[in-house]
Amino acid sequence: MLDALAHPFVRHALIAGTAVAVCAGLVGWFLVLRSQVFSADALSHVAFTGALAALAFGLDVRLGLFAATLGVALVLGLLGPRGRADDVVIGSVFAWVLGLGVLFLSISTTRAAGDSTAGASVLFGSIYGLDTGQTVLTVMVAAIVVAVRASPSAPCGSAWR
Repeated sequence: MLDALAHPFVRHALIAGTAVAVCAGLVGWFLVLRSQVFSADALSHVAFTGALAALAFGLDVRLGLFAATLGVALVLGLLGPRGRADDVVIGSVFAWVLGLGVLFLSISTTRAAGDSTAGASVLFGSIYGLDTGQTVLTVMVAAIVVAVRASPSAPCGSAWR
C-alpha cells in the first residue's frame, strides 16, 4: 500500500475522494431528513445533461454542469411547496433530461474533431486524473460545504449537534 502512495495521482485521488466522501455523507444525510433524495438524484442527471450541452456547444464542461444544476435547483427552490413534486413528476422530468443528455451526447460526438470520447469522460471521469490544483480546489469546496452545512444558522443546523 505504501508503494502506491508514492505516486502523486494516488495521493490526489485519496485526498480528493476522502473530502468528497465526507461532504457527500453530510449532504446526503440532510437530503434524507428533508425527503429530497429523488430530487437530488434528478439534479445529478441535470448536471450530466448540462455538461454535455456545454460540450456540444464548445463551452467549458464545468460551466454547463454548474449552470444547469444551479438553474434547475433555483427554479425548484423558488417554486417553494409547488416545487416539491411527487415522484411521478420528478421521474418524468428525469427521463426528459436524460433524453436531452443523449441528444447532446450525439451532437458532441458528431462534432468532435478527433476526440469522440469526451462524452464518456463527462459521464465517468477519473479520480486518478486529478492534479494538485484540482485536488486543492476539491478539498476547499468540500470544506466550505461542510462548514455551511454545519453552521447553526443553516436549516436543520441544530440537528448537527
